[in-house]
Amino acid sequence: MNLPDLKYLKQLLDSPEELKHQIDKIRNSPDIDAAVKGFIALYDQQNGDIDSLSIILRKNRDVILSPLVKEHQNRKLFRRKFFYSAATLIILILGSLAFKLFQNTSENTLFANRYNDPGLPNFMNYNNQSSISKVMYLYKKGDFEEAKSSINELRKKKDNDTLYYYSAIIDYKLQNYTSASRSFENLIKTKGKYTVQSHYFNAICYAEQEKYKTAILNFKYVINSEQEPYTSLAKSHISELQQNLE
Repeated sequence: MNLPDLKYLKQLLDSPEELKHQIDKIRNSPDIDAAVKGFIALYDQQNGDIDSLSIILRKNRDVILSPLVKEHQNRKLFRRKFFYSAATLIILILGSLAFKLFQNTSENTLFANRYNDPGLPNFMNYNNQSSISKVMYLYKKGDFEEAKSSINELRKKKDNDTLYYYSAIIDYKLQNYTSASRSFENLIKTKGKYTVQSHYFNAICYAEQEKYKTAILNFKYVINSEQEPYTSLAKSHISELQQNLE
């Protein structure tokens, strides 16, 4: 099919019905050239008003291409905005991942799972306003200095294995490994309800001080106890330690 060119369409300005017929016939054709596309776009912009179209064409003979240029520019602008937005999103995601990676590695690459705090009782919170719950509330907030101060005050009034154990846990979180290990050793000797937990955290305290062989001995006790989640964690920690010993 021979497609009408721009010159022919402009001649049809004096025959509006025929012009509309020709435009409708070729509107969706993939083979029309850019000038004809521009003319059709301009025709549509003017809602088929021949007088308005004629005035615009007389003012600027190149105006027929402007609708296409504007459309192309809008597409370019959209693509540019899309790529900028996508790039910004990628940077934010990578930045967030880098920050989390830094957080995880800045403390220590060993024992990532120890921050699950399996020794912390979930039932203790600040809701009932009890003294030990206040300590656990401060602990969960990460305010270990205040938690240590509060638990020391409690121990002056009435000391017991629970307070003693959590005092050692807080020492561990404060990286007072020698003090924490001493407390865990005492708890291990009493063979009370915190024996397995004490072996577990004592092993980590030794490992943090690069006393890997002693740490492994404590982890083996935990594994033999078959008390979860400590046993599973101890197995993964031993693997990490053995890599450090190689």
